[in-house]
Amino acid sequence: MDNRRVRRLEEAVVNRIAAGEIIHRPANAIKEMLENSLDAESTNIKVTVKDGGLKLLQIQDNGRGIDKEDLPILCERFTTSKIRNYDDLQSVSTFGFRGEALASISHVAHVAILTKRDGDSAGWKTAYSDGKQTQECSPAAGNKGTTITAHDLFFNVPLRRRALKNANEEYTKIVDVVTRYAVHYPSVSFVCKKVNANVPDISTLSKSSTPMNIKALFGPQVAKELLRFETEDTLLNYKCNGYATSTNYASKRTIMLIFINHRLVDCPSLKKSIENAYSALLPKGSHPFVYLSLEIPPSNLDVNVHPTKSQVHFIDEDDIIEHITDALSNKLSTCNTSKSYDVQTYLPKSKPVAQLSNASFLTSFVKPPPKSQIRTDGMTRTLDSFIPIAQTQSPAPTQSSTPVHTSTSKQTPSSTPVKRTVEDSESPRSSIKHSQSIRTPVEKIKSNKVNLSSIQKLRKSVLDDKNQDAINMVKNHTFVGFVDVSRQLVLIQHNTELIMLNYDKFALELFYQIALNQFGNMAKFELNPPPKVRTLIEIALKVEESAIVECGGSYKEVLDKIVNILISRATMLEEYFGIRISQEGNLERLPLLLKNYTPNIDALPTLLMNLGPLVNWEEEEECFDNILQQIAAFYVPSKQDNDAVRWQIQHVLFQSIAKNLVPSHDLAQNAITQVTSLPALYRIFERC
Repeated sequence: MDNRRVRRLEEAVVNRIAAGEIIHRPANAIKEMLENSLDAESTNIKVTVKDGGLKLLQIQDNGRGIDKEDLPILCERFTTSKIRNYDDLQSVSTFGFRGEALASISHVAHVAILTKRDGDSAGWKTAYSDGKQTQECSPAAGNKGTTITAHDLFFNVPLRRRALKNANEEYTKIVDVVTRYAVHYPSVSFVCKKVNANVPDISTLSKSSTPMNIKALFGPQVAKELLRFETEDTLLNYKCNGYATSTNYASKRTIMLIFINHRLVDCPSLKKSIENAYSALLPKGSHPFVYLSLEIPPSNLDVNVHPTKSQVHFIDEDDIIEHITDALSNKLSTCNTSKSYDVQTYLPKSKPVAQLSNASFLTSFVKPPPKSQIRTDGMTRTLDSFIPIAQTQSPAPTQSSTPVHTSTSKQTPSSTPVKRTVEDSESPRSSIKHSQSIRTPVEKIKSNKVNLSSIQKLRKSVLDDKNQDAINMVKNHTFVGFVDVSRQLVLIQHNTELIMLNYDKFALELFYQIALNQFGNMAKFELNPPPKVRTLIEIALKVEESAIVECGGSYKEVLDKIVNILISRATMLEEYFGIRISQEGNLERLPLLLKNYTPNIDALPTLLMNLGPLVNWEEEEECFDNILQQIAAFYVPSKQDNDAVRWQIQHVLFQSIAKNLVPSHDLAQNAITQVTSLPALYRIFERC
């Protein structure tokens, strides 16, 4: 047989080759699914990823959904609702017009779909493989919209899978795609996270704005140098608007987001032209940030020139690019800016406060592992008690900057409550009523007398771990200004030294010590109207609901356990910590640790959720330590950058730090960085 003869390939081979052209990597798949969700008029899109998308790639939206009658052919090639004939390509303004995206994904992965249209009594779920439906449609509970899950991407293309073995790199590319769409679609809420992650890597609000999303996703340094520009030409028949950084901003690489007719594309000629315009204005090796949205009549645009639709061609391309570049150059040359430079040093990576490690932790919270089984986070748990299970160490991650104290006391948290006094005080909020005056903690952490040996030991451990150099620094510092609120960095001056602080770590230790000092006699503020404890915990657990189910747990069981624990311990929480929970399950009061300081109420659901599994309710000392840590974490300032937050940090938080904080050795090592000093500056000036 002559192997050089021309033969027809089998359909399965053709489809797999075609799929490989369209889906190069997980980021291509998520781009196609994102565009489908946007076509469905979704306002909330959530992306969940595992192992860089190779193990799991899921997108959930609240769009129109898919008709049940369309599900059998949904993943067949060239099935689409966007066009009916070839002439429709001349006016297409949607994304998924070729009907290849889901088909291609189904040829290289196992695809499952859950969809529900508005008004339907139930949703429908089904599965696909190699473009064919492998599971009959069956009714299922679900919210309005569509959830598409791709398992084991490239499971049947081993060479491609081996080439994509770096999961972190693939996840970074997925985040980059979602980030770009989040900038262009500020009216849509985007969330992107890894499976079991507590905090998403991308989270934007719906009905936001492009500058706000640029600031949230690319940082305040980019946002503060943004210039808005618009240009159009009736002869060339185009409109263009966007944002570009001024000549004050410079980066090591060009960040350019180009959307043509709301489609994310790569236009090398436009990118090169804009870089040339900046090259005469920026220092050598420096690059700008540019976001462009170009609108051209669909009849002038050819969107079908690249397998992944990442490139397009349009009429008068060279003239339009020249016109846009000239408009941008004029904008840059006319803006009156002067060069300014920021000096920055590297800090140790910020350590998170105590929080739930993953969804499997929540699952084991209800269904504990076998005795002495060691979890992946290194904690050993036994079956000797109910909830939480007895531990060999505090459940708070050791990364927390707050010292972790090992309990040796055999007392239980049901000891006789400490007597309190009730006075009046003003409230930082009009909707909050104080039930007790604000007691300003004195410098000595042991001022408020408590006869419990566990509290005495915790106070002694704070004093034993103090760092005298850090104490002198915070007590005699001058606040200079903010470096980056999103990274929680500020500058202070001490003697002749300029020092940068991680103020979130300082706040965490400060509020832990204040709460420890006020133990049993805490000031409180009332919540009016009082929210339901169950509702608040539901908000926090909702983020992990799908991951809890995937780990074999029950979302409702976890919720019920946490609620029951807090209600059953309500008396102790109120007497010792100022947290009042009514018999009806309403949260009526919270501790107020610092006068004129308002905690971040948005973190309240997380506080209540963490008080369940992250507190060892069986050992007194450890129990009190765990609760104090969670209260302190609740009081850490938010990362929102506004005048109210800045004023509160500078004039309330840092004044209290100077007066009341006893810094630990860990805080001195991980939250303080010397930027420069006067002698060092003198040496620089002498060389000039």
